[in-house]
Amino acid sequence: MEFNFNYTNFDQLAEDENFIVVHPNGIDNRWTVNASNNPDIDFIEALLNQLENDYKIESNRIYSTGMSNGGNFSFTLACGLNNRIAAIASVTGLMLQVAIGDCFPTRPLAILHIHGTEDPIANYAFVQGGLDFWTSHNNTDDLTIISNIPDSNSGDGSTVERIEYLNGDSDVEVQHLKITGGGHEWPGYSGNMDINASEEVWSFLKKFDLNGKIE
Repeated sequence: MEFNFNYTNFDQLAEDENFIVVHPNGIDNRWTVNASNNPDIDFIEALLNQLENDYKIESNRIYSTGMSNGGNFSFTLACGLNNRIAAIASVTGLMLQVAIGDCFPTRPLAILHIHGTEDPIANYAFVQGGLDFWTSHNNTDDLTIISNIPDSNSGDGSTVERIEYLNGDSDVEVQHLKITGGGHEWPGYSGNMDINASEEVWSFLKKFDLNGKIE
């Protein structure tokens, strides 16, 4: 999607960090978020097969990220294509109860969730349910590590906490960037300016492959 391409600037980050970024479109420019009998999962699988055929890539380090519906779908891929997807990051997306009930991952999988508490579209009240599912599945520590990110832009009306659930199976992690006062936006492009969501996403994802945390 062109607007996603423009606001994430993943193309520049990919050049700097030497990874391939792909911006696919779902059917009718949206993603189906159920994990079973999902044509979008079949599409992503076919797309990955084509990319692996056309490019020299590390097949055990394929990641998914997205905003809003794209964040929802990243959770769907974590459930329905976790034999191919090493880790995911969701920005302003949700894993709703219906998706949790349809999710049967076969391996530990690292999760990053970035979300604003004042999101008018994807209600923050549903965030914890998804975090609870993945911390339980990954068997992480119950005790969280919480740190405050410096409020470097006091004019953006929001602050950020980093909440980490560590030491999961295969040393995977679940991490939540809670943006108090944040809305339905991609941090670093609009809304909160204390973090850059694209940099946070890549910094997190690149630590993991299909076998867990990279040593």
